[in-house]
Amino acid sequence: PLCIEYLLFFNLTEWCCLNSIKINGTVGHPLTLRCPYPAQNWDYKKLFCKGDHRNNCTNVTSQRRFTLQDDAYSNSFLVRITELEAADAGTYWCGSDSQWRVGNYTKIQLSVAYQILNLSVHRLLSTISACSRPLPQGSWVSWRIVVINPATACSSHRQKT
Repeated sequence: PLCIEYLLFFNLTEWCCLNSIKINGTVGHPLTLRCPYPAQNWDYKKLFCKGDHRNNCTNVTSQRRFTLQDDAYSNSFLVRITELEAADAGTYWCGSDSQWRVGNYTKIQLSVAYQILNLSVHRLLSTISACSRPLPQGSWVSWRIVVINPATACSSHRQKT
């Protein structure tokens, strides 16, 4: 029974004292994350990994788009991700203690969204005009706007009246 009480206390301590942040990013854009660490860990190896649990996560700093830069003066290190991808969304862990002791790591929830393309009415009408073709008399076109890529922002289908 004593062992169970100790485990419950450990989990409660971890839950109450966990440093956790939520970050939003945009697909195709860079993102810089700051990971603090205790001053006494300035010379420890810095860790940054992705996964639901800190004890079972994948080191991503070996990927070309991820770079890690230590800033010992501010007791933190920076992780820069170039060209965010939708697949980058998820849970990350960063810290300076391979034992993942409470207070020596940060949990990061990263959300990644696509940028919403805002077209002005004038630009939208210009785009539709550029895509239109002469139609036989008695025909009309209904347009549906596809906001994925400005080069493909319009398509049409013809309906006979």
